[in-house]
Amino acid sequence: MKYGTPYRYPFLSLETKFSLHYHIESELDAGKYPSKGGIPLLTYATKYPVNHRSSVYPLSSPDLVQAPLEKGEDANQIYKDLANNDVTPCLQVLKHLRDANREGWIEQKDNQRL
Repeated sequence: MKYGTPYRYPFLSLETKFSLHYHIESELDAGKYPSKGGIPLLTYATKYPVNHRSSVYPLSSPDLVQAPLEKGEDANQIYKDLANNDVTPCLQVLKHLRDANREGWIEQKDNQRL
């Protein structure tokens, strides 16, 4: 990826970050997005699993996560991130949750009260 870009479908990736799941589903249904190469849509679909304070992007939605999975995208697909590290969409979700917990964006619940 010396001169290439990890953004194979930049507009579709941006639509995914903004949670436009109806359009994403129609694009996937039309077969316009092969799930090979670059950063997977699933990574964008799961970028904001919890409330965040410094972003204009909405929270990840189950519909948006489900669409790429139903079209065969693999949550364990290894790809290179922008720092050239090997990652997977699944590992990225865990990283986002860890970071959100560190920022205090995840509210702790007492299981005894449930």
